[in-house]
This record gives sequence, structure tokens and C-alpha cells, in this order.
Amino acid sequence: MGLAVAYQLVRDGHRPVVFEADDRVGGMSASFDFGGTAIERYYHFHCTTDVAFFRVLDELGIADRLKWVTTTMSYYVHQRLEPWGTPWALLRFRGLDPISKLRTGLHAFASSRREEWRDLDGVDAQDWMRRWVGEAAWELLWKRLFDLKFHHYADNLSAAWIWSRIRRIGRSRDRLFRERLGYLEGGSDTLLHAMRDAIVRGGGEIRLSTRVTDVAIEDEKVRGVVSSGGEEPFDRIVSTIPLPYVPSILGGVPD
Repeated sequence: MGLAVAYQLVRDGHRPVVFEADDRVGGMSASFDFGGTAIERYYHFHCTTDVAFFRVLDELGIADRLKWVTTTMSYYVHQRLEPWGTPWALLRFRGLDPISKLRTGLHAFASSRREEWRDLDGVDAQDWMRRWVGEAAWELLWKRLFDLKFHHYADNLSAAWIWSRIRRIGRSRDRLFRERLGYLEGGSDTLLHAMRDAIVRGGGEIRLSTRVTDVAIEDEKVRGVVSSGGEEPFDRIVSTIPLPYVPSILGGVPD
């Protein structure tokens, strides 16, 4: 996100300075060295509907590095692999009753066609999933995914987020029974390094291993930033750090 902001600022004629606490750019998209091979910290894929992303690849001159593959996936249920991801796979799925299959299919179809997210933003994702697919499908298909991905945050997730994921992947098809996802040759480093180089060529600056510890404010105006390199003056600051987690508290705030 920080690189994306700096990249756009350079394109708009500004000369941003990026402060990065890590020793490499990219944050969660960065890679680590594994015996000479760059391995992404977290896996990433691209969908056929990511049109804004494709424009950035064109601007950076790396659109030819994007490759597409037909994907397959399965659930491991009751000590066997059950194919997943197509209407036929859903119909043949062993372990779900017909009503649960129908509700699951309707939910996927409705989510992929839905355009508006705002009325889902304040809705609990788990409750939303349960209402649509039912308890049987929730327990078998979704609950473990929520728990493993979000741990103790799983019960404080917006339905808008999970809807956006279902919609994005559900639309990444070249036909009903074939899902296609993309990857960049060289992994996310291909994109990160191209953005880094474009920022530097445009007059921007990237400071690695430089952690910002404070934003200096005076008379309700930004004065600059305090980092491991000292305090420096800036009149505009864009923060792309994660927002702090504030749990919902019912019945007031404890002492």
C-alpha cells in the first residue's frame, strides 16, 4: 500500500519519501531468501477481474510477466479429497445434504452478482454466512477456514470482506466450469521491484530499515516525522500502517 501511494504521487509530480521499517520493500507482499530462491511471505494470486492491477502492470512495462493457469481445488473431508470449485463438484460433494448444497450454491451465485458492499460493512461475517448456507455447510466448509485465517479475530470480521473475496474469485472464470487465476513470473518481487524503481526514477526516495516512531504535530498541524534517523520536517504524511484492533465491548468500557 505504501509503495502504491508513493508510485501514484510520483506520477502526479510529487517527490515522496517512503519510510520502511523492514530491510526490504513490500510488507506482507515481500519475499525472503530460501537458498537463493525468493519465496513470498504469503501467497498471492490475481483474478481476471483485477483490471486496475492490469493497468499498473502496463504502466510498469511488466504485463508480459503475468501468466494464467486453470485452477483446481479440493476439500479434505472425512479422510478423502472432495473436488471443489464448480457446480458439478458441488452437486457431487459427499458430506453435504441436498438443501445445504442448494443454499451454498445460491450464496456463491448471489455473492458473485452482488455489486453493493456498504450494507454488509456492519454485518458480522459468521452470522451472514450461517444465514445463507446453514449450520451444516458452515461447520463443514467455512468454520475451520475462518479459525485458521483469523484466529481470535474470526468473530469480529465484516461480511463485506468475505463477500468481496467470494465475488472476486467467483468472477475469475473464462467459462462456468473453469476458474482461471494469474501469477507473476518471479512472484510479487517482480511487481515490488518495478514499483520501487519507478518511484526512484521519478524523484522519490525509499529508506529501508527506518522505523517511524512518531508523527510530530504542532498547533494541530503536521510538522514532520520522527524515525530511527531523527526528526525530519514534512507538511504532508500518508500513513499505511495497520489500524489498531479495538474489540467491540457490550455494556460499556471496563475500568
